[in-house]
Amino acid sequence: MIKVASAWGAVGGSTIALNNLVNLFNSKGYKACLYTPGHKQGDDSKWEGINCRWSHLNSLSFDRDDVVIYHFLNMTNRPPVKKLILSCHETNLFPLKDMPNLCYDNIQFVSKFQKDWQGVDGWVIPNVITKYKKGEIREVDKVAGIIGSIDPHKCVHESIQRALRDEDVSKVIIYGSVSDPAYFVQEVAPLLSQDVIYCGVSTNMQEVYDQLDVIYSSSKRECLPMIQGECLKMGIEYRGYDFNTRGPGDYECDDDVIMEKWKKCLEL
Repeated sequence: MIKVASAWGAVGGSTIALNNLVNLFNSKGYKACLYTPGHKQGDDSKWEGINCRWSHLNSLSFDRDDVVIYHFLNMTNRPPVKKLILSCHETNLFPLKDMPNLCYDNIQFVSKFQKDWQGVDGWVIPNVITKYKKGEIREVDKVAGIIGSIDPHKCVHESIQRALRDEDVSKVIIYGSVSDPAYFVQEVAPLLSQDVIYCGVSTNMQEVYDQLDVIYSSSKRECLPMIQGECLKMGIEYRGYDFNTRGPGDYECDDDVIMEKWKKCLEL
């Protein structure tokens, strides 16, 4: 069995990426399950955006034939399994160069940029990206979207200001969880108005994209932005910075290609 275990189970790009990966494994005939903590403190239920086979992290156990993919878990004692892989979705949040005693058989990076930043060897296998339908795009009076966690490194306030400066944008809609309430109150809330609207978290991304014509990102730290990949797959314009935007070649839109890379990495 393929067991994908993460120390993070709340809303976020890594949770969506691992959810999509487990769905891909199961769709190709490989029995797989995602293990995470509850989606918030004091609540052991899964985040409602998870739609793959799921169990709580506390229920994770091992058999010798298991293939285990870990995310955000500092593993120094190897469990008795067939294969143990670290799935790395971070840079400075999980610096591998500072963790010399890790016991993984191999490491999977989501982009070459991330692998080069980490400075260690491993497989580059992009995230599985969901394809949403592209609606009719307005050429003027565009509705801009800002999607993702609301915290200082995402610089949501900067994205709002950039969108409002662009002459083709008339409205800004923000979706995401407030992971830093002080930042939201001090930097984002003062910019809200009838033309800048915060809508909280949505698990129906098709409905979200149906409203939007262009996506903005001012994040200071991105390895392989899930939102950019979704925009690329749909054909919606993504306005990021050069340093936080990956090239089209960093993404893989063919799930069969991604599956073949995982089969080689996991020796399936």
